[in-house]
Amino acid sequence: MFTLSWTYILLAVGAAISRKILGRNHQALKDFEPEDEL
Repeated sequence: MFTLSWTYILLAVGAAISRKILGRNHQALKDFEPEDEL
């Protein structure tokens, strides 16, 4: 039971971190797009 709870917590934390990293990269790409168009 404890192992299952810990695995779910680790998966949730990993997903949150990955989303934050992907979000930052996506925002950076959006910021670069208008600069390239100009």
